[in-house]
Amino acid sequence: ELAKEQGKQDLEDVEVRFTSAPGEAPALTREAIAAGAKVVIAVGGDGSISEVVQGFFDPESKQPLSQECALGILPQGTGGDFKRMLPTITDSLENNLKALLSGKQHPVDVG
Repeated sequence: ELAKEQGKQDLEDVEVRFTSAPGEAPALTREAIAAGAKVVIAVGGDGSISEVVQGFFDPESKQPLSQECALGILPQGTGGDFKRMLPTITDSLENNLKALLSGKQHPVDVG
């Protein structure tokens, strides 16, 4: 509901996918990128975010699958190590959604 209220038309073309077990997020991310997604949003803790990030890379060559697709993060875990690296992420879901919808990007070292 919050996403609908905050995003309005920005979220019209959103496809929501859920994982049901550890290890599923990389494949879902690769599918989204192959289908032309411009943004893949990870909602979860450090483990979920890590799995989504893995999906941005070819599992064998480790090369990025897309230069156009960005990662969005809505942290909802208990640890929060990843969210502490980014200046726009707070403990407020509403503020994080607003930051995500602003389109501002921050490079992150994944190596």
